Amino acid sequence: MIHRHPFIILKEGLGILFLAVIIPTFLWYLFAEVWVIFLVWMLIGATRLGMIIFNWYLDVILITSVSLIDVKWNGPFDRTSMRLEYNMIEGTSYSIRGIIPTIFNYGTLRVEGAGGATVIQLLHSMNPAEIEKKILERQEQFTGEQNFRDAKTLKNLLSNMLSQHAKKVNPLDIDS
Repeated sequence: MIHRHPFIILKEGLGILFLAVIIPTFLWYLFAEVWVIFLVWMLIGATRLGMIIFNWYLDVILITSVSLIDVKWNGPFDRTSMRLEYNMIEGTSYSIRGIIPTIFNYGTLRVEGAGGATVIQLLHSMNPAEIEKKILERQEQFTGEQNFRDAKTLKNLLSNMLSQHAKKVNPLDIDS
């Protein structure tokens, strides 16, 4: 599973934590008679913070034995998924730009499909060089296994064809 770097949600989460928990709690002690307003304020902030955490956790690229699956979570009622099989991958790339991304080792990971039409991209992914290496290893493993299966299938097909041909040809019918 490939997620975005937690540092990305930390920045946004701390801002919401400050605006939706610390400030209303402080104001609650000053103006206790309107506690309902501050409670609603905190609930809205907690909901927003939950959405950020769910978005981080559910935006993921899954590396399986036969393909990559890109899952995007845009909200509680909006989820998309895209599958890219290893034999359809044309190339992978990553980029790390800036001082903070270089220090914390996160960047953009890109996987291009056949014809450049299908693109899986994950912004702010953790350790993109290692992830690219894992994807290429899985792709090589899948391709080797597929070539072995194809060779075995071809061998079985040819042996079946030869046995069928041998049954049709009677050795006594051959003129010498």
